[in-house]
Amino acid sequence: MNMSESSILCKMIDKSWQPLFDQYDFDLDDIYTGEVYPPREQVFRVFEMPVHKIRIVLLGQDPYHGPNQAHGLSFSVPTGTSIPPSLLNIYKELKRCFPDRNYEFPSGNLEEWFYREKIFLCNTSLTVEKGKAGSHMEIWKDFTDEVIQFIDKHNPSCVFLLLGNFAKSKSSLITKKNRIVTEVHPSPLARGFVGSGVFERVEKVLGSPVNWSIEEEDLSDKLSRMNLGSPKNLTKMDEDIDETLCNKLQNLTLDPTKKVIYLDCDPAVCGQSKIAVTLDYSQPKPIEQKPKPKRTRLQQMCEEPQTIGEEAVKIYVEYSKENNLPIKVEDINDILTSM
Repeated sequence: MNMSESSILCKMIDKSWQPLFDQYDFDLDDIYTGEVYPPREQVFRVFEMPVHKIRIVLLGQDPYHGPNQAHGLSFSVPTGTSIPPSLLNIYKELKRCFPDRNYEFPSGNLEEWFYREKIFLCNTSLTVEKGKAGSHMEIWKDFTDEVIQFIDKHNPSCVFLLLGNFAKSKSSLITKKNRIVTEVHPSPLARGFVGSGVFERVEKVLGSPVNWSIEEEDLSDKLSRMNLGSPKNLTKMDEDIDETLCNKLQNLTLDPTKKVIYLDCDPAVCGQSKIAVTLDYSQPKPIEQKPKPKRTRLQQMCEEPQTIGEEAVKIYVEYSKENNLPIKVEDINDILTSM
């Protein structure tokens, strides 16, 4: 692995994982001999997520070993790729568990589960040779066992979803047994997954609902259609964030049916491949028989945006809150005067 690639991969990995990664020295040049999946720039993709933000760990075995399938997230495939049979069964069970939510699953791309719902989609083997299932299990076993223990130690509130006997065998690494949900594998070759109620149990243990929906349009395609480009300076430096975000919003046509958009980022600059921006279009509920408290101008813009500039301010505020950044009056004025 050359120094440039090493630098990029290190920046993709959230700093919360650093104590774990400091114990290992992976040589991807040794691993990527012949045709190996996923692409090497996606091998550590799942570690973009800070360990303390994980809500659910969905443990897979190893990546899909066919072309154009694996992209660094367990059970997930890129949009446009045929949905694998196991994932189809997962979708069937979700629809059966939550018929009132009217879920539709037009693709097998689970990026929204990862970025929006904080579902840690990790395989116990991070790579695989083409056409050879399980071929790299021994390479990654010790490391991914420690990943499970690291999460167990540093995130006591997350739920471990273990599907199939292989995943269940990892329960011995988890000390908080009451945070484990197990079920048979969703493969059509296994019986009993559809009808098991496993996702209802997950939400019960988690203590909150999960939005399992999948957007019909691929997020990267959506952003490309909006001419947003790649926000290469986003999160590079605090002082660059607001200006860069504002520039990316100038041509943005906001869709009130979308709650979250994802901006593609250069991992070498941002440290991750996508930035999630939450859009909240909800109107404040009227307070019966009580006068509404006086709202500041900023609150008015965020609750009832009237212009593109105010929409930009709203997203700037949401982004700043999500990333624990200061909200500066001068930055808001700059956004409003630039649109």
